[in-house]
Amino acid sequence: MVANKSSKWNFSSNEEIKHPKKFLPGPTTPANVLTAIVVTVCRRYLFIDVTVKIGVYTLIVIVGSLFSDLFPLPKIYMADKKNFFNVYFVKYSWGWTLMMVSLFIVMTSFVRSVGDKSYVKKQLIRMAVATFWWFICTSTFEYIEHMTGHCTLDTVKAKHSCYKAGHIWLGFDTSGHCFLLVHNLLLISEEVKAYRGWNKLHDIINGRSGTHMDDVKRDKLKTMHDSYHPYIKIIIVWLTCLVFLWETMFLLTTLYHHTIIEKVAGTFIAIIIWFVDYQVFYRSNMSPGLPGQGAISFK
Repeated sequence: MVANKSSKWNFSSNEEIKHPKKFLPGPTTPANVLTAIVVTVCRRYLFIDVTVKIGVYTLIVIVGSLFSDLFPLPKIYMADKKNFFNVYFVKYSWGWTLMMVSLFIVMTSFVRSVGDKSYVKKQLIRMAVATFWWFICTSTFEYIEHMTGHCTLDTVKAKHSCYKAGHIWLGFDTSGHCFLLVHNLLLISEEVKAYRGWNKLHDIINGRSGTHMDDVKRDKLKTMHDSYHPYIKIIIVWLTCLVFLWETMFLLTTLYHHTIIEKVAGTFIAIIIWFVDYQVFYRSNMSPGLPGQGAISFK
């Protein structure tokens, strides 16, 4: 009997649909169990609802700023701009986020689309958009600080020359740290949604879901899943570490640096960008779509 040609997936016979090839899981080892526990903890942390995170970040920047204005705070290593994490991670936080999230998108998209490179490229457009916002906003913040400020040495008119002469430039310094850290955090929170329901791929591979595909494509999906999933799990752990670090440094920034207006401005600009991108633009037909949209459905 010939299969329905209008189906999204090609298959050779109804018998293949009813009795798809089964793939048995490999043996369980202590290392596998430990990995599963770590990844599960990381998933729970990363999958906290993004609107909840926005509420928490808003509360942190307001309450933290007020607290630091009302009470003297002790000097601690992590609040020092020269601390290890600030110098090697926060200073290059967009680079770290861009690299890890891009790797995550490439691998998860490649598996979910069963090797469709055009789909992978389309998903990466969101990172180009995020990079555009990073460049535009940080450049604008720098310009505003220069245009609204002056040096404590009256004869110096340029910010760079002012600092080079050992003096201080006084201007409206929108908190780049607050903006960039919240920008990174909301981006990660949205992009990891492509990993929701990932375990259901086993059902698809074993033909226990409503998604039908021929054995050739099923074999390819299994091979790609087995090849890429260990690396995806490593990236998930890395992203969890980055999120924890970004949130810690965001809290310390609200307590130790900038004025309350500068911190609130940086935070709210990042939130507005998130809303424009993920709540408006990526839901339109002119966009690359939301994370995980347009590939194999896990629902």
